[in-house]
Amino acid sequence: MEGKTYHHGDLRSALLTTATEMISESGVDSVTIRALAKRIGVSRTAPYRHFEDKGALLTAVAIEGYERLTTTMANVRQDQTLDPFERLSKMGEAYVLFAVENATHYRLMVENSSVQSRSTPAFREAALNARQELIDMIKEGQEKGFVIDAPAQEIGNMLWSMTHGLATLLINGQLRVKNVEETAKFMTATMGNGLLK
Repeated sequence: MEGKTYHHGDLRSALLTTATEMISESGVDSVTIRALAKRIGVSRTAPYRHFEDKGALLTAVAIEGYERLTTTMANVRQDQTLDPFERLSKMGEAYVLFAVENATHYRLMVENSSVQSRSTPAFREAALNARQELIDMIKEGQEKGFVIDAPAQEIGNMLWSMTHGLATLLINGQLRVKNVEETAKFMTATMGNGLLK
């Protein structure tokens, strides 16, 4: 496969997809520019047209992870078959399940030191976009009389902290449960009851 050609943008996409696969299979340390090039079937130098080094590549993978999380949460927020309170609770469930089902990728997004560019605008924007879905859901709940009158940002910080905490405990094996989905559902519903107006 050596020497395979890609249209502009295709190689970048292939690198991100393959890096994500490698992270899921063997962890972040398994990802190297050389290993990626070999697996995709391009020259060792080809990936450098898109990423200056491994740190830049992993930052892009983390950004893509946040984009997927944002889409997951947005899909829940836009489900008009549920009332705002139900959607708020389900967004918490969706967050926990996303983190647990994509554990290695999630760690890269939130804590891995290999991501060297957390202060870059693109990374910050991707992370904030996911959180903004939650804030917007809180505001809608307040506008429709479901959620208590308190700063939406503060409520969001609380909910984000609790869902992240649960996800992290589950991923690290510090909390063992029979059914992750049921645990996430119980926590978000119980937490949400305290926000009912």
